Amino acid sequence: MNLVTVALLVLAGTVSGDFFAEVDLKQHMETFFKDRYPIEDNRPTREAAREYIKNKFSYYGLEVHEQKFNTTINTDPKGFGSNTVTVEGTNIIGIKKAITQQADAVVVVGADYDSNGLSDPLFYNGAGVAALLEVAHVYSFNTDWSGRFADNFTTIFVAFDINTKHYKGSSGRPGGYYFVNKWLWNYIDHNVHYFGGAVILDSIMNVQYEPNTQTLTQNFHNLFPDTYQRVIESGGKGDFLAMVSLKGSEDSTKLSDQFSGAYYKDRRGQRYRLENMVMINGGSLDPMIELIVECDNIHFWAFKDDRNNSIALPALLLTDTATFRSNPKEGCSTCRPVDLLTEERLEFVNATVRATTRFLLDRQATLLPPKESNAVSSLPSILMTALMMCLVRLNK
Repeated sequence: MNLVTVALLVLAGTVSGDFFAEVDLKQHMETFFKDRYPIEDNRPTREAAREYIKNKFSYYGLEVHEQKFNTTINTDPKGFGSNTVTVEGTNIIGIKKAITQQADAVVVVGADYDSNGLSDPLFYNGAGVAALLEVAHVYSFNTDWSGRFADNFTTIFVAFDINTKHYKGSSGRPGGYYFVNKWLWNYIDHNVHYFGGAVILDSIMNVQYEPNTQTLTQNFHNLFPDTYQRVIESGGKGDFLAMVSLKGSEDSTKLSDQFSGAYYKDRRGQRYRLENMVMINGGSLDPMIELIVECDNIHFWAFKDDRNNSIALPALLLTDTATFRSNPKEGCSTCRPVDLLTEERLEFVNATVRATTRFLLDRQATLLPPKESNAVSSLPSILMTALMMCLVRLNK
């Protein structure tokens, strides 16, 4: 999209409803095509990804922190070997700080920036990191530059490193554990009432509109009977984004209701949908359960406080269900990664970016009243906003 188009979009009020949202995912995804499994051979791509995320967070005006930690992994991502090594991980944290401190104040948006060494690095989880960066970008633009919104509460954007739960034969704790237990708990002053919830983006690009592209199991039926029935009625299409939450708390229900409202407010009649999948705590071991507990939401759900009391912190997992959906390379074994960035897939991710941004603006910020009551008097501010957006695009 050229700069003239961007300016015209702003002048015409091109926004996602009531906020400016010119999303550009491709420029992020180019950084996450290559493998980022934490072995020595991948050091250059891991360091490049890390620096890219840090630089973007900083450019968006976030307060950037690095959380270092040591963990153990199996150097064979398939888990066949037994060469266990200690590696250093780095969680990258960007804070959009507000001065208000009250119940439910802090909200986290997170995604893994490593890869599992087996699956396509862009789908698992480069697209999630790209979405994380664009949410941080659009949210910061609207609260810092557009003059439309003001921050009420602190929002934290985090790129997790080394999710060992996605690695075969790796017994070390993942980066998400260290973030929740060693960083976030201290940040909210050991007070659970300061935490409003987390949104985890883990595998969010693989949308499939063909029949029989969604795998279902009996335990899927037992856990999520309504979603199971809708998928059956659709002919088994993988045409939805799963929003998985843990049943049992008002905070969790509130979080999922708020996100659902944000998603459907901006759906614009597209073919995809959001599936609200509330998981009952427990259930027999099943690949679907394994998928859910391997993602970073589990560190919020399984959190224990200083007295070792279990506290299920509210968190949503947004996912395309990963291996439960047909391989995006199926029928295209020679495809380059760029060939898989179809307009349908990008729009699917865009919808998640817009919904997450709207969710944050609704929950964490205040829509400011217009400074002028008529269009003529407000034209200078609109032109200034257009200019700022052009400058942002030039400096990406």
